Amino acid sequence: MNKTLAFYISLSILLPVITGIVRFGKIQQSYYPLIYLAVGGMITEFISYNSKNNAVVTNIYVLFEFILYCWQFYNWKNTLRTRKWLYLLITSFTLLWITECIVMNKIGTFDLYYRIAYSFTLVLFAVNQLNYLIINEKHEIIFNSIFILCSSMIIFYAYKCLMEIFYRYAHNSNIEHSIFSIQIYVNVLFNILLTLVILCIPKKRTITLR
Repeated sequence: MNKTLAFYISLSILLPVITGIVRFGKIQQSYYPLIYLAVGGMITEFISYNSKNNAVVTNIYVLFEFILYCWQFYNWKNTLRTRKWLYLLITSFTLLWITECIVMNKIGTFDLYYRIAYSFTLVLFAVNQLNYLIINEKHEIIFNSIFILCSSMIIFYAYKCLMEIFYRYAHNSNIEHSIFSIQIYVNVLFNILLTLVILCIPKKRTITLR
């Protein structure tokens, strides 16, 4: 798949971005990290398309992405319940990122253990949050924004984790090409589901004084 076609397919990120902008003033503030995540993804896609080496911008984005997800899970107070754990996780992964990208000078490559570690961690976050929701939510959860997001994350980041492992250890150009081609369509599916998540985010609570 050529770069231009891959870029046009990646523009599916505009779906959650536009939906998020339209609903931004109506949704609960605790969900704002998801909107920032979509906007950051859109900016990354445009910069990547116009860059000779998109590894630099995507490596910066994956750090930004992990921090926003930590913020989001902290807002839900189930997986990350305290600021201590929030800061500990962000600090630990930031140090790992700095070690690989800056100290080891790998910011211009896709060969990062950080990418495997953060994808695996996000899957664990999503599984834990999903378990909590299934056990404690008494209402219909099929259109629950948290349920949709966590289900989407498990699919997307589990595949991404496997993709990074294959990229590192499967030194076969045909396998690598196939893996990245599938990733493009998995990314489209995630963007569509993220749009649905944003549509299902609860509205702000209105406080009335009587």
